[in-house]
Amino acid sequence: MLKTFWLLTMTLILADGCGSGAAVKADENSVKPGIYQKDKLVLFVYKASRTDVTNVALTGDFDGWASGGHPMQYDRGIWKISMTLDPGTYQYKYILNQATYVPDPTATASAPDGKGGKNSVLEVLVSQ
Repeated sequence: MLKTFWLLTMTLILADGCGSGAAVKADENSVKPGIYQKDKLVLFVYKASRTDVTNVALTGDFDGWASGGHPMQYDRGIWKISMTLDPGTYQYKYILNQATYVPDPTATASAPDGKGGKNSVLEVLVSQ
């Protein structure tokens, strides 16, 4: 499920993240925090607001809420990871420093997490 996505010298074609399906060209310097999708390939980009964050992982219902999550790669102030996800609706959170679960501050949708907080919600759509 986890795929290596980002090479520092690579130019990527990514969905615009707004659900329109329009492709945009982006390089590693222009990607901002958020979710980018191209068919089943989803790029998660996170920027920590805290200065003490030394590692970030991604977890959600797509992996059974794995306790350690999937480690994200750090590069120039942002954390990123790509995953191949089937079409559907997913809930997810970022894990900071292997202990603190936080929702995606750029997510446009959320759902109660059952513990008084919120999960971020992502809908994966595949163009036909």
